[in-house]
Amino acid sequence: MKFNNIIFSDVWFNDKLSAWIEHYSFAFFLVEMLRPKTFVELGTHTGGSYFAFCQTIKTLQIKTKAYAVDTWQGDEHSGIYGEDVFKQVNQTNQENFAHFSTLLKTTFDNAGQHFENGSIDLLHIDGLHTYEAGKHDFERWLPKMSDTAVMIFHDTAVKFEDFGVWKLMEELRQKYPYFEFEHGFGLGILCTGSKINQDFLNFVNSANANDDIKNLFSSIGRKNLLEYQQKQQTEQIRILTDNLDLLTLTIKLKDEVNNMLRQKNELQKQQSDTKIKSLENELFAHISTIENLENQIKIQEKLVPEISDSLLRKTTSPLHKLRTFLKLNYFKLLKQKRLIERSELYDKQYYLQNNPDVKSSGMSAIKHYLLFGGFEGRKPSKKFDSAFYLQQNPDVKASGMNPLVHYILHGQKENRQIIPLLK
Repeated sequence: MKFNNIIFSDVWFNDKLSAWIEHYSFAFFLVEMLRPKTFVELGTHTGGSYFAFCQTIKTLQIKTKAYAVDTWQGDEHSGIYGEDVFKQVNQTNQENFAHFSTLLKTTFDNAGQHFENGSIDLLHIDGLHTYEAGKHDFERWLPKMSDTAVMIFHDTAVKFEDFGVWKLMEELRQKYPYFEFEHGFGLGILCTGSKINQDFLNFVNSANANDDIKNLFSSIGRKNLLEYQQKQQTEQIRILTDNLDLLTLTIKLKDEVNNMLRQKNELQKQQSDTKIKSLENELFAHISTIENLENQIKIQEKLVPEISDSLLRKTTSPLHKLRTFLKLNYFKLLKQKRLIERSELYDKQYYLQNNPDVKSSGMSAIKHYLLFGGFEGRKPSKKFDSAFYLQQNPDVKASGMNPLVHYILHGQKENRQIIPLLK
Protein backbone atom coordinates (compact mmCIF):
# COMPACT_ATOMS: atom_id res chain seq x y z
CA MET A 1 0.00 0.00 0.00
CA LYS A 2 1.28 3.46 -0.92
CA PHE A 3 1.24 6.42 1.47
CA ASN A 4 1.54 10.06 0.51
CA ASN A 5 4.06 12.38 2.13
CA ILE A 6 1.34 14.08 4.15
CA ILE A 7 1.78 11.50 6.92
CA PHE A 8 5.27 12.92 7.50
CA SER A 9 4.03 16.51 7.87
CA ASP A 10 5.12 18.63 10.82
CA VAL A 11 2.41 19.41 13.35
CA TRP A 12 1.46 23.08 13.45
CA PHE A 13 0.36 23.13 17.07
CA ASN A 14 2.65 20.98 19.17
CA ASP A 15 3.54 23.25 22.09
CA LYS A 16 1.56 21.17 24.61
CA LEU A 17 1.96 17.47 25.21
CA SER A 18 -1.13 15.57 24.08
CA ALA A 19 -1.95 11.92 24.66
CA TRP A 20 -2.74 11.95 20.92
CA ILE A 21 0.73 13.05 19.81
CA GLU A 22 1.64 9.60 18.47
CA HIS A 23 -1.43 9.55 16.18
CA TYR A 24 -1.13 12.89 14.40
CA SER A 25 0.23 11.23 11.25
CA PHE A 26 -2.80 8.95 11.10
CA ALA A 27 -5.12 11.97 11.42
CA PHE A 28 -3.39 13.45 8.35
CA PHE A 29 -3.80 10.17 6.47
CA LEU A 30 -7.43 9.70 7.51
CA VAL A 31 -8.60 13.12 6.34
CA GLU A 32 -6.74 12.84 3.04
CA MET A 33 -8.24 9.43 2.26
CA LEU A 34 -11.81 9.93 3.50
CA ARG A 35 -12.23 13.64 2.68
CA PRO A 36 -15.28 13.89 4.98
CA LYS A 37 -17.96 16.51 4.47
CA THR A 38 -18.58 16.65 8.21
CA PHE A 39 -16.08 15.82 10.94
CA VAL A 40 -17.00 15.81 14.65
CA GLU A 41 -14.79 15.28 17.69
CA LEU A 42 -16.29 14.43 21.08
CA GLY A 43 -13.79 15.40 23.77
CA THR A 44 -11.30 18.00 22.56
CA HIS A 45 -9.59 19.22 25.75
CA THR A 46 -6.48 21.22 24.66
CA GLY A 47 -7.12 20.55 20.97
CA GLY A 48 -4.17 18.30 20.13
CA SER A 49 -6.08 15.79 18.02
CA TYR A 50 -8.72 18.22 16.75
CA PHE A 51 -6.24 20.71 15.35
CA ALA A 52 -4.31 17.91 13.64
CA PHE A 53 -7.48 17.08 11.69
CA CYS A 54 -8.15 20.77 11.03
CA GLN A 55 -4.58 21.27 9.83
CA THR A 56 -5.09 18.64 7.14
CA ILE A 57 -8.48 20.03 6.11
CA LYS A 58 -6.93 23.45 5.65
CA THR A 59 -3.79 22.16 3.91
CA LEU A 60 -5.73 20.10 1.38
CA GLN A 61 -8.44 22.77 1.04
CA ILE A 62 -11.17 20.20 1.55
CA LYS A 63 -14.74 21.44 1.92
CA THR A 64 -15.20 19.93 5.36
CA LYS A 65 -17.21 21.31 8.25
CA ALA A 66 -15.48 20.49 11.53
CA TYR A 67 -17.01 20.55 15.01
CA ALA A 68 -15.34 20.16 18.41
CA VAL A 69 -17.67 19.17 21.25
CA ASP A 70 -16.60 19.56 24.87
CA THR A 71 -17.73 21.22 28.09
CA TRP A 72 -14.09 22.21 28.66
CA GLN A 73 -14.50 21.43 32.33
CA GLY A 74 -12.85 18.01 32.38
CA ASP A 75 -13.89 14.68 33.88
CA GLU A 76 -12.51 12.04 36.23
CA HIS A 77 -10.13 10.71 33.55
CA SER A 78 -8.79 13.93 32.03
CA GLY A 79 -8.91 15.78 35.36
CA ILE A 80 -10.84 18.97 36.13
CA TYR A 81 -9.50 22.16 34.57
CA GLY A 82 -10.38 25.85 34.28
CA GLU A 83 -11.70 28.28 31.70
CA ASP A 84 -8.19 29.12 30.49
CA VAL A 85 -8.04 25.84 28.53
CA PHE A 86 -11.11 26.75 26.47
CA LYS A 87 -9.82 30.29 25.93
CA GLN A 88 -6.60 28.96 24.43
CA VAL A 89 -8.40 26.44 22.20
CA ASN A 90 -10.86 29.10 21.06
CA GLN A 91 -8.07 31.53 20.24
CA THR A 92 -6.23 28.96 18.15
CA ASN A 93 -9.44 28.04 16.36
CA GLN A 94 -10.40 31.66 15.64
CA GLU A 95 -6.97 32.57 14.34
CA ASN A 96 -6.54 29.54 12.07
CA PHE A 97 -9.70 27.55 11.29
CA ALA A 98 -12.79 29.63 12.03
CA HIS A 99 -14.00 29.57 8.41
CA PHE A 100 -14.78 25.85 8.65
CA SER A 101 -14.42 24.90 12.34
CA THR A 102 -16.94 25.40 15.15
CA LEU A 103 -16.50 24.81 18.87
CA LEU A 104 -19.63 23.55 20.65
CA LYS A 105 -19.24 24.14 24.38
CA THR A 106 -21.79 21.66 25.65
CA THR A 107 -22.28 18.03 26.63
CA PHE A 108 -22.07 15.25 24.05
CA ASP A 109 -25.76 14.47 24.42
CA ASN A 110 -26.87 18.07 24.01
CA ALA A 111 -24.64 18.52 20.96
CA GLY A 112 -26.50 15.77 19.13
CA GLN A 113 -29.36 18.11 18.29
CA HIS A 114 -27.04 20.14 16.03
CA PHE A 115 -26.64 17.24 13.58
CA GLU A 116 -29.12 15.50 11.32
CA ASN A 117 -29.24 11.72 11.21
CA GLY A 118 -26.86 10.34 8.58
CA SER A 119 -24.87 13.59 8.35
CA ILE A 120 -21.48 12.80 9.96
CA ASP A 121 -18.74 11.14 7.89
CA LEU A 122 -15.95 11.02 10.48
CA LEU A 123 -16.42 10.92 14.27
CA HIS A 124 -13.69 10.86 16.90
CA ILE A 125 -14.89 9.78 20.36
CA ASP A 126 -12.47 10.68 23.14
CA GLY A 127 -14.61 11.45 26.19
CA LEU A 128 -14.99 9.61 29.47
CA HIS A 129 -13.36 6.23 28.87
CA THR A 130 -15.47 3.89 30.98
CA TYR A 131 -17.22 1.06 29.18
CA GLU A 132 -20.65 2.47 30.01
CA ALA A 133 -19.81 6.01 28.84
CA GLY A 134 -18.19 4.78 25.65
CA LYS A 135 -21.13 2.54 24.80
CA HIS A 136 -23.58 5.36 25.50
CA ASP A 137 -21.67 7.74 23.21
CA PHE A 138 -21.50 5.11 20.46
CA GLU A 139 -25.21 4.31 20.59
CA ARG A 140 -26.19 7.98 20.92
CA TRP A 141 -24.18 9.06 17.86
CA LEU A 142 -24.48 6.00 15.61
CA PRO A 143 -27.72 7.28 13.98
CA LYS A 144 -25.89 10.49 13.10
CA MET A 145 -23.34 8.63 10.99
CA SER A 146 -23.54 8.63 7.20
CA ASP A 147 -23.40 5.51 5.02
CA THR A 148 -19.69 6.21 4.35
CA ALA A 149 -18.85 6.95 8.00
CA VAL A 150 -15.86 5.95 10.09
CA MET A 151 -15.61 6.21 13.88
CA ILE A 152 -12.35 6.36 15.80
CA PHE A 153 -11.88 5.76 19.53
CA HIS A 154 -8.86 6.73 21.61
CA ASP A 155 -7.39 4.87 24.64
CA THR A 156 -8.39 1.43 23.36
CA ALA A 157 -5.21 -0.11 24.77
CA VAL A 158 -5.70 1.22 28.31
CA LYS A 159 -6.95 -1.47 30.68
CA PHE A 160 -6.26 0.35 33.93
CA GLU A 161 -8.86 0.93 36.67
CA ASP A 162 -12.26 1.71 35.11
CA PHE A 163 -11.08 2.39 31.55
CA GLY A 164 -13.30 0.21 29.37
CA VAL A 165 -13.09 1.37 25.74
CA TRP A 166 -11.09 -1.78 25.01
CA LYS A 167 -14.04 -3.90 26.14
CA LEU A 168 -16.44 -1.96 23.92
CA MET A 169 -14.13 -2.47 20.95
CA GLU A 170 -14.07 -6.22 21.58
CA GLU A 171 -17.84 -6.18 21.09
CA LEU A 172 -18.08 -3.79 18.14
CA ARG A 173 -15.31 -5.40 16.10
CA GLN A 174 -17.55 -8.48 15.79
CA LYS A 175 -20.07 -6.40 13.83
CA TYR A 176 -18.02 -3.83 11.89
CA PRO A 177 -14.73 -3.81 9.96
CA TYR A 178 -12.15 -2.80 12.54
CA PHE A 179 -8.48 -2.04 12.98
CA GLU A 180 -6.50 -0.95 16.01
CA PHE A 181 -3.15 0.71 16.70
CA GLU A 182 -1.67 -0.38 20.03
CA HIS A 183 0.78 2.52 20.40
CA GLY A 184 -0.08 5.93 21.88
CA PHE A 185 -2.61 4.45 24.39
CA GLY A 186 -4.38 2.71 21.51
CA LEU A 187 -6.56 3.97 18.65
CA GLY A 188 -9.50 1.98 17.33
CA ILE A 189 -10.87 2.51 13.80
CA LEU A 190 -14.46 1.33 13.27
CA CYS A 191 -16.10 1.34 9.83
CA THR A 192 -19.79 1.81 10.60
CA GLY A 193 -20.98 2.90 7.15
CA SER A 194 -22.43 0.49 4.58
CA LYS A 195 -20.70 2.27 1.66
CA ILE A 196 -17.22 2.89 3.05
CA ASN A 197 -14.54 4.19 0.70
CA GLN A 198 -13.11 1.02 -0.89
CA ASP A 199 -9.55 2.28 -0.69
CA PHE A 200 -9.97 2.77 3.03
CA LEU A 201 -11.44 -0.71 3.47
CA ASN A 202 -8.42 -2.06 1.62
CA PHE A 203 -6.22 -0.15 4.06
CA VAL A 204 -8.03 -1.68 7.05
CA ASN A 205 -7.70 -5.18 5.61
CA SER A 206 -4.02 -4.64 4.78
CA ALA A 207 -3.32 -3.20 8.24
CA ASN A 208 -4.90 -6.22 9.91
CA ALA A 209 -2.85 -8.58 7.77
CA ASN A 210 0.47 -6.72 7.75
CA ASP A 211 2.30 -5.37 10.82
CA ASP A 212 4.38 -3.10 8.60
CA ILE A 213 1.54 -0.56 8.51
CA LYS A 214 1.29 -0.57 12.30
CA ASN A 215 5.04 -0.22 12.57
CA LEU A 216 5.10 2.68 10.10
CA PHE A 217 2.59 4.83 12.00
CA SER A 218 4.02 3.76 15.35
CA SER A 219 7.49 4.86 14.27
CA ILE A 220 6.26 8.23 13.02
CA GLY A 221 4.34 8.71 16.26
CA ARG A 222 7.35 7.83 18.38
CA LYS A 223 9.46 10.27 16.35
CA ASN A 224 6.92 13.06 16.96
CA LEU A 225 6.91 12.31 20.70
CA LEU A 226 10.71 12.28 20.94
CA GLU A 227 11.01 15.51 18.98
CA TYR A 228 8.53 17.17 21.34
CA GLN A 229 10.44 15.91 24.37
CA GLN A 230 13.74 17.06 22.90
CA LYS A 231 12.29 20.50 22.20
CA GLN A 232 11.00 20.77 25.76
CA GLN A 233 14.29 19.61 27.25
CA THR A 234 16.25 22.07 25.12
CA GLU A 235 14.02 24.90 26.32
CA GLN A 236 14.33 23.78 29.93
CA ILE A 237 18.12 23.66 29.65
CA ARG A 238 18.15 27.18 28.19
CA ILE A 239 15.97 28.51 31.00
CA LEU A 240 17.96 26.77 33.71
CA THR A 241 21.23 27.97 32.21
CA ASP A 242 19.93 31.53 32.24
CA ASN A 243 18.84 31.05 35.83
CA LEU A 244 22.27 29.84 36.84
CA ASP A 245 23.76 33.04 35.46
CA LEU A 246 21.16 35.11 37.30
CA LEU A 247 21.69 33.20 40.53
CA THR A 248 25.45 33.58 40.31
CA LEU A 249 25.12 37.33 39.84
CA THR A 250 22.57 37.52 42.69
CA ILE A 251 24.91 35.71 45.08
CA LYS A 252 27.77 38.01 44.11
CA LEU A 253 25.66 41.12 44.70
CA LYS A 254 24.40 39.82 48.06
CA ASP A 255 28.01 39.29 49.16
CA GLU A 256 28.77 42.86 48.15
CA VAL A 257 25.73 44.11 50.08
CA ASN A 258 26.94 42.30 53.20
CA ASN A 259 30.37 43.89 52.81
CA MET A 260 28.75 47.31 52.39
CA LEU A 261 26.73 46.81 55.56
CA ARG A 262 29.89 46.00 57.46
CA GLN A 263 31.56 49.11 56.00
CA LYS A 264 28.56 51.20 56.99
CA ASN A 265 28.84 50.01 60.59
CA GLU A 266 32.50 50.98 60.66
CA LEU A 267 31.76 54.40 59.15
CA GLN A 268 29.00 55.00 61.67
CA LYS A 269 31.55 54.42 64.43
CA GLN A 270 33.79 56.96 62.74
CA GLN A 271 30.81 59.35 62.25
CA SER A 272 31.69 59.85 58.58
CA ASP A 273 28.30 61.08 57.32
CA THR A 274 29.38 61.88 53.75
CA LYS A 275 30.84 58.45 53.13
CA ILE A 276 27.82 56.82 54.78
CA LYS A 277 25.43 58.64 52.42
CA SER A 278 27.44 57.59 49.38
CA LEU A 279 27.56 54.01 50.59
CA GLU A 280 23.82 53.95 51.27
CA ASN A 281 23.07 55.09 47.71
CA GLU A 282 25.24 52.31 46.33
CA LEU A 283 23.66 49.86 48.76
CA PHE A 284 20.10 50.74 47.71
CA ALA A 285 21.09 50.37 44.03
CA HIS A 286 22.46 46.86 44.72
CA ILE A 287 19.34 45.84 46.64
CA SER A 288 17.12 47.06 43.80
CA THR A 289 19.18 45.09 41.28
CA ILE A 290 18.94 41.96 43.44
CA GLU A 291 15.15 42.28 43.65
CA ASN A 292 14.92 42.61 39.85
CA LEU A 293 17.13 39.56 39.37
CA GLU A 294 15.08 37.47 41.79
CA ASN A 295 11.89 38.49 39.97
CA GLN A 296 13.45 37.39 36.67
CA ILE A 297 14.39 34.05 38.24
CA LYS A 298 10.80 33.51 39.46
CA ILE A 299 9.41 34.30 36.01
CA GLN A 300 11.85 31.88 34.38
CA GLU A 301 11.07 29.13 36.87
CA LYS A 302 7.38 29.27 35.96
CA LEU A 303 8.31 28.37 32.39
CA VAL A 304 9.88 25.12 33.52
CA PRO A 305 7.40 22.24 34.04
CA GLU A 306 6.35 21.80 37.65
CA ILE A 307 8.14 18.50 38.16
CA SER A 308 11.50 19.80 36.98
CA ASP A 309 11.07 22.95 39.05
CA SER A 310 10.36 21.06 42.24
CA LEU A 311 13.16 18.57 41.68
CA LEU A 312 15.62 21.43 41.36
CA ARG A 313 14.31 23.14 44.48
CA LYS A 314 14.72 20.07 46.64
CA THR A 315 18.13 18.58 47.32
CA THR A 316 17.02 15.70 49.55
CA SER A 317 17.13 12.37 47.68
CA PRO A 318 16.37 13.83 44.21
CA LEU A 319 16.99 10.53 42.43
CA HIS A 320 14.53 8.73 44.66
CA LYS A 321 11.89 11.36 43.94
CA LEU A 322 12.50 11.19 40.23
CA ARG A 323 12.16 7.40 40.24
CA THR A 324 8.94 7.75 42.24
CA PHE A 325 7.52 10.16 39.69
CA LEU A 326 8.42 7.90 36.78
CA LYS A 327 6.70 4.96 38.48
CA LEU A 328 3.49 6.94 38.71
CA ASN A 329 2.09 6.65 35.23
CA TYR A 330 -0.43 9.17 34.02
CA PHE A 331 -3.53 7.24 34.97
CA LYS A 332 -2.33 6.21 38.43
CA LEU A 333 -1.45 9.82 39.12
CA LEU A 334 -4.98 11.00 38.32
CA LYS A 335 -6.49 8.26 40.48
CA GLN A 336 -4.26 9.00 43.46
CA LYS A 337 -4.83 12.74 43.12
CA ARG A 338 -8.59 12.19 43.35
CA LEU A 339 -8.20 9.94 46.39
CA ILE A 340 -6.26 12.61 48.29
CA GLU A 341 -8.58 15.46 47.23
CA ARG A 342 -11.61 13.59 48.54
CA SER A 343 -9.97 12.64 51.84
CA GLU A 344 -10.73 14.56 55.04
CA LEU A 345 -7.05 14.04 55.90
CA TYR A 346 -6.00 16.52 53.21
CA ASP A 347 -6.27 20.27 53.85
CA LYS A 348 -5.02 22.47 51.02
CA GLN A 349 -4.91 25.67 53.06
CA TYR A 350 -3.06 23.97 55.92
CA TYR A 351 -0.47 22.55 53.52
CA LEU A 352 0.22 25.88 51.83
CA GLN A 353 0.35 27.80 55.12
CA ASN A 354 2.87 25.38 56.59
CA ASN A 355 4.96 25.08 53.42
CA PRO A 356 5.63 28.59 52.09
CA ASP A 357 8.20 27.25 49.61
CA VAL A 358 5.41 25.30 47.88
CA LYS A 359 3.20 28.38 47.74
CA SER A 360 5.98 30.51 46.25
CA SER A 361 6.95 27.83 43.72
CA GLY A 362 3.61 28.06 41.92
CA MET A 363 3.06 24.28 42.07
CA SER A 364 -0.37 23.17 43.22
CA ALA A 365 -0.50 21.88 46.79
CA ILE A 366 -2.03 18.53 45.82
CA LYS A 367 0.62 17.79 43.18
CA HIS A 368 3.46 18.76 45.47
CA TYR A 369 2.21 16.58 48.31
CA LEU A 370 1.51 13.62 46.02
CA LEU A 371 4.87 13.69 44.26
CA PHE A 372 7.21 15.14 46.88
CA GLY A 373 5.77 16.34 50.17
CA GLY A 374 4.50 12.98 51.35
CA PHE A 375 7.91 11.37 50.87
CA GLU A 376 9.57 14.31 52.64
CA GLY A 377 7.39 13.78 55.69
CA ARG A 378 5.28 16.91 55.23
CA LYS A 379 1.84 16.88 56.82
CA PRO A 380 -1.15 17.19 54.46
CA SER A 381 -3.26 18.31 57.46
CA LYS A 382 -3.24 18.35 61.25
CA LYS A 383 -4.86 14.93 61.20
CA PHE A 384 -2.15 13.01 59.31
CA ASP A 385 1.59 12.87 60.06
CA SER A 386 3.43 11.65 56.96
CA ALA A 387 6.83 11.38 58.64
CA PHE A 388 5.36 9.38 61.54
CA TYR A 389 3.46 7.08 59.18
CA LEU A 390 6.58 6.33 57.12
CA GLN A 391 8.68 5.82 60.25
CA GLN A 392 6.17 3.41 61.77
CA ASN A 393 5.64 1.55 58.49
CA PRO A 394 8.93 0.75 56.73
CA ASP A 395 7.01 -1.41 54.23
CA VAL A 396 5.21 1.71 53.02
CA LYS A 397 8.47 3.62 52.69
CA ALA A 398 10.01 0.75 50.73
CA SER A 399 6.99 0.50 48.41
CA GLY A 400 7.49 4.02 47.01
CA MET A 401 3.80 4.81 47.59
CA ASN A 402 2.69 8.17 48.91
CA PRO A 403 1.93 7.67 52.65
CA LEU A 404 -1.57 9.17 52.58
CA VAL A 405 -2.49 7.23 49.43
CA HIS A 406 -1.31 4.04 51.15
CA TYR A 407 -3.39 4.80 54.23
CA ILE A 408 -6.53 5.50 52.18
CA LEU A 409 -6.15 2.30 50.13
CA HIS A 410 -4.73 -0.06 52.76
CA GLY A 411 -3.70 1.42 56.10
CA GLN A 412 -7.17 2.48 57.18
CA LYS A 413 -8.48 -1.08 56.82
CA GLU A 414 -5.45 -2.36 58.72
CA ASN A 415 -5.95 0.16 61.56
CA ARG A 416 -2.50 1.68 61.09
CA GLN A 417 -1.73 4.68 63.30
CA ILE A 418 -1.50 8.07 61.55
CA ILE A 419 -0.37 10.41 64.34
CA PRO A 420 1.71 9.85 67.50
CA LEU A 421 -0.28 9.02 70.59
CA LEU A 422 -0.42 11.73 73.23
CA LYS A 423 1.60 10.92 76.33
